[in-house]
Amino acid sequence: MVKDTRAVTDVEGGNFSPEPSPQPVWSAAIGNPAPLGLLAFGMTTFFLMTVDSLWSSKVFVGSVMGYAFAYGGFAQMVAGVLEQLLKGNTFAGSAFFSYGSFWISWAFFQTMTRLHPDLGFTPDAGFKVGECILRAAWGFLTFGFFVPTLRKNGCLMVVFGSLATTFWLLAGGVYSPTVNHAAGYVGAFCGLSAIYAAFAEIYHESLGVTFPGLKPIRFI
Repeated sequence: MVKDTRAVTDVEGGNFSPEPSPQPVWSAAIGNPAPLGLLAFGMTTFFLMTVDSLWSSKVFVGSVMGYAFAYGGFAQMVAGVLEQLLKGNTFAGSAFFSYGSFWISWAFFQTMTRLHPDLGFTPDAGFKVGECILRAAWGFLTFGFFVPTLRKNGCLMVVFGSLATTFWLLAGGVYSPTVNHAAGYVGAFCGLSAIYAAFAEIYHESLGVTFPGLKPIRFI
């Protein structure tokens, strides 16, 4: 059988081989969807966090909405389905599909409140409580994903750890502009760390280059 000598790595599954391993050529046709999911998440997160960090105007949210639907949402959900069904990776499949759904839901809400202000949406005190709870809940969900990364690699630990922190800061930011500003910086770092993790895996598979943070770890 003809063999493919590409390097083997799986940043989500915690599997890593520093040397190229022979693979059947048919398996090479099933690409690794993880970098797509990480890039979709990282880019969209970084775009939105430039608003919260006050690097860009709130008007820029309109541009982010488009990316949230197509890239952060749809593309990330596709990556989740491929991870779950083709690779059998429950962790990556659940994470990508969850955050892809989050982005589509966020973009839909933003679209509806802008196109149909007559729906009666008013950010009153009761809404602030609900928004704070929602963001905090996503922080706890993200912490749930963070725990398994303690047996995966440093890249994922940083991504999920900083994301959980971002959500909790955003929850506090409902009541404090200063805290929301801080959330923007942490969230921007989170987005960039996801982009780093994606290219670390791409370069390892394509070029055999090993970036810091990609090797497996085991803290629990």
